[in-house]
Amino acid sequence: MKKTWAILVFLLMTLAVFAKESQQNKKYTLFEYIAWRGDLTFEEVPLNELDSVIFALLSYVDFDGVIPNDGEISLHEAAHRYFAAENRYSNPDKDWGIWQNCMQTLEQAAHTRRFGDVKLSNYVNSIELESTKQFSAVVFTLTPALHYVAYRGTDSTLIGWKEDFDMATKVQVPSQIEAAEYLTGCMKNLEGSFYIGGHSKGGNLAVYAAANQTEEMEKRIVSVWNFDGPGFAANPDMVEKARNISWKTYTFVPESSIIGMLLRSTKNYFVVASDDELFFQHDAYKWHIEPCHFVQIDDVSRFSQVTDNTIQNVLMELSDEQIEEIVNIIFNAANDAGLHTVQDLNANKIKFAAAVANEYANAGKETQANVKKVLDIIIESLTQKR
Repeated sequence: MKKTWAILVFLLMTLAVFAKESQQNKKYTLFEYIAWRGDLTFEEVPLNELDSVIFALLSYVDFDGVIPNDGEISLHEAAHRYFAAENRYSNPDKDWGIWQNCMQTLEQAAHTRRFGDVKLSNYVNSIELESTKQFSAVVFTLTPALHYVAYRGTDSTLIGWKEDFDMATKVQVPSQIEAAEYLTGCMKNLEGSFYIGGHSKGGNLAVYAAANQTEEMEKRIVSVWNFDGPGFAANPDMVEKARNISWKTYTFVPESSIIGMLLRSTKNYFVVASDDELFFQHDAYKWHIEPCHFVQIDDVSRFSQVTDNTIQNVLMELSDEQIEEIVNIIFNAANDAGLHTVQDLNANKIKFAAAVANEYANAGKETQANVKKVLDIIIESLTQKR
């Protein structure tokens, strides 16, 4: 009998160990976090990094016609209006996984105590072809005296991607200027304290906007959240301004980060474990999380380091004007082919390749030589000893 009990106890202990290991290896999702923490308001439990990335990702939702121009609306009511409109799910420009996940986040979060009563206001969505600007932002009011200003990252428009490339050669781009002006306006019209955040280019805009406020305005900023957004290496003055608020800035990049490592002048960032491969880790929905935090690791991957070194080598070897010429070949080709979104490119790869070849053939000999130089740098970086 004692032997039987001993065997039973051993089996139960073994099962407990396996259950514990299984729990430790479980990869939680942001959707599970919303379900778990959704019953507690922000007055009961303060904002954490997972709440922050959720607001940053919600800024990708197209709130045109949903948020009133001169008022506010709860997230619960905004979701109701959003999904009541036709073709929300069938819009081809929203086929990327991150946008589908953002809509699911909106739908789920809207039915929780934590997010449902959060107020949305000051929505802006602007695309200007002539100035190469793609800008969108929204304010989430968590409590009457606490707000989260979220800047949208690069959307599916090629204008948005062109502006991203401009960051490598220009001291500032139009969306950065508007981001700072937008935050100033919000802080003048709303009382209380502010969180500032964004994903991808939105993270860059968040840091830029916060760092370009007056000393009095800056005191009202609790923290700044940059989720895999690029840095400011092309703007030494901005690097110094960003350093001045670095003590309240939290930057997160996935282990194979590409976007978040661009133009970064410091190693003041946290590295997050992530699913998926290479560039697709940019999608924050693929980042590993614990109940209230991201799962952090020591450093970015070898791939991320090689990619960053390759880009740095290109920037050092070519002047700003030469880089701009090469970038123009790509985007002029897309425009000539009538392609205006990432989805257009994906659906017309051969047409786009032919247009790029045509642009290259018509370019001057110096520009063609610079293209070849870039390709040589890339090949050399990829073939060097790992």
